[in-house]
Amino acid sequence: MNKLRGAAGFLAATACAFGIASADGRYFAAALPLAAWLLLAPRAPEAKLKAERSFDPGQPKKGEPVRVRLRLRNLGQALPLLSVADAVPAGAVLAEGSPFWRGSLEAGAELEVSYMVRCPRGMFGFAGLSCVSEQPFWASRAAFFLPCPGRLAVPPARMKAPSLTIGAQAVRPFSGLSGARRAGEGAEFFGTRDYYPGDRLRSLNWRAGALWGQNIVNLFEGERAIDAGIILDCRAEAYNSADQFEAGCAAALALAEFFLDGANRVGFMRYGAELDWVAPGAGREQRHKLRRSCAAATLGDHAAFERFDHLPVSLFPPGSLVLLVSPLLREDLRALRAMRASGYTVLALRLDPLGDFSGLNPATPSEAAMEQDIARRIMELEDAFTLARLSRAGIGLLAWDGTKPLWSLRMRGRAELRP
Repeated sequence: MNKLRGAAGFLAATACAFGIASADGRYFAAALPLAAWLLLAPRAPEAKLKAERSFDPGQPKKGEPVRVRLRLRNLGQALPLLSVADAVPAGAVLAEGSPFWRGSLEAGAELEVSYMVRCPRGMFGFAGLSCVSEQPFWASRAAFFLPCPGRLAVPPARMKAPSLTIGAQAVRPFSGLSGARRAGEGAEFFGTRDYYPGDRLRSLNWRAGALWGQNIVNLFEGERAIDAGIILDCRAEAYNSADQFEAGCAAALALAEFFLDGANRVGFMRYGAELDWVAPGAGREQRHKLRRSCAAATLGDHAAFERFDHLPVSLFPPGSLVLLVSPLLREDLRALRAMRASGYTVLALRLDPLGDFSGLNPATPSEAAMEQDIARRIMELEDAFTLARLSRAGIGLLAWDGTKPLWSLRMRGRAELRP
C-alpha cells in the first residue's frame, strides 16, 4: 500500500473513531467516500512486457562509450502509467542519457530506452528491469522484475604487437605468417630432390638433370602456419600493481591477435585465481573468444596455482609455440625449462615490475629517486641472471617495462626459435 492509500485509510479510521465517540453521523458520512475509494479500487493492470537488450558497439574498446538499447513491447492491456528502471552494473559510469523511463504504454505499443555508459576492462552483466505499473486515480501499483539479461565484454586497450619471426617444432599443412618455413609452395629456393611421378614439369631443374643424367626437381620454401598458445599469468603475488596487470592483459591480447592475423591457430589460457582455457582455433569467432577471455581476466590467489608446476601444458598441441606473459618469479624458470624439454618452443614476455605503469610524477624527491635507481640496478642484475638461464635452456625472452611501445620489443637471448 502506498502513502496516499495509507493516508486515506488513516483519515477514514479517524473519522469513524470520532463518530463513535461523539455519536455524530456526520463523521461516518465523511469517512464513507474514503472507505469506498479504498474498497472499490481495482488492482493495477497486469503488465505483459517483452524486453530485448542490445549494445552498440557489441565489442567496445576500453573507455569507449557504449550505447545500451532497451526495446519493450506491451503484449497485454494498456498501461496508464509505467515506470522502467535499468540497473547500471558496478564499475560502469553513466555517460549520457538515463536508464529510467516513465509514461503510458498502449496495448501492442513499443518503446525504446537508450543511454550510454563507459566501462573499464572487464565483464559487465545486466540482469533486468525494475518495473512499476500504476493506476493514478486509484493510487494502486504493482512492482515486478522483468528479466532482460545482457553481458558486455570490454577487452584491454589495443596495442600493436612486435613483429616476431618464431617457428615451432610442429607446423600445420596450411600457409601462414609464423616464421616456420618448410619445403612447399613459395618463391624462395629451398633445395632439390629426385623427380617422382606426379611432380610438376615446370619444377624440373634442366641444368642439374643434364649434369647428373637424371631428373631433378627444385623445391621452394613456404611459410607454414603453427599452433600458438598464450598463457596469461593472473597470480596476484606476481604483480606489484593493478596497472602492471592491465598492461599484461593488453600485451597478451595483442600477441594472440598477431598470431591469429597470420592464419595460425591460437589457444589462450588464464592461470592464477582460476584456470580458464580457450581451445586453439582460428577465424573471427576465435578472435571474439580471445577478447572475452582477456576481458574477464582478474588477479587472484589459489593454492593449486601458486606455481607453474601444475600448469596443464598438455592442453596445447605437441610441438607448438607456448608464449607466457608474466613478471616471472624466480621459481617459474623451472617450469619453463620443463616445457622446453617437452618439445615446445617457449617464449616469455616478462613484465618489468619497475616500469612506469602508474603514471608517476617525474618530479620525485631525490631520496626516492636514489632508491628507485638502486632498485633498477638490482633488477638489471636479476634480469641478466634470468636471461642467462633462459638462453641456456633455448627459451626466448621479451622484456617490457611499459614505457616503450610494445611493437618496438626485440628478442633477447639465444633461443632456438626456428627449427
